[in-house]
This record gives sequence, C-alpha cells and structure tokens, in this order.
Amino acid sequence: MCHQSVGLLQREIESRGIRTASVMHVPNLAERVRPPRMFIVDAPLGCTFSKPYDFEQHENIMADVLDFAMHGGEMDYFISPYKWDDDNGGLIYQPDNQDN
Repeated sequence: MCHQSVGLLQREIESRGIRTASVMHVPNLAERVRPPRMFIVDAPLGCTFSKPYDFEQHENIMADVLDFAMHGGEMDYFISPYKWDDDNGGLIYQPDNQDN
C-alpha cells in the first residue's frame, strides 16, 4: 500500500477514535495527506523492519511503533533510531542519531 493511501486510511480510522501510527520510508510524500503519526524508518523499501528472518529486530521495531501509537502526540512524527547498515544488510539501533 502506498504512503498516501496509508495516510488517508489512518486519518479515517483516527476520526473514529482509534489511535494509529504508520511506518514510513518517504515522509515528504506522506506529509501531503498529513497522517496523524508517522514512524520514519531509514531503510530501503521492502526492508521496513530490517532484513528477513531477523525476528528479534522485527519485534523491537514493532514494539517501538506501538509505543509511539499509544503515546505520540496528536499530529506527530518520530524518526526511528534504527539506521540501515549496508555491511550488516539490516537495521541497527543507533540511539545517538535519533532526531525528533
């Protein structure tokens, strides 16, 4: 599903009182439809939660997204502390590079 469709769907769900957060790769595209909460991931398309079969990393990122959905502001974005590492072929946690 494209960023724009996710943002529109997210706004509709929020209008019914359910908090949401979307995971985005290209925030400047998503900002056009102003989704309520964006969790921005620095990873190639198709690797949103890191490399395949890295279940521990997938769970860590999903836990962060759910926490952001519950505790993020009304109109907010969060730049994930996970950064793509070409040597590793996956996302690595770098809290010092976090940028909100």
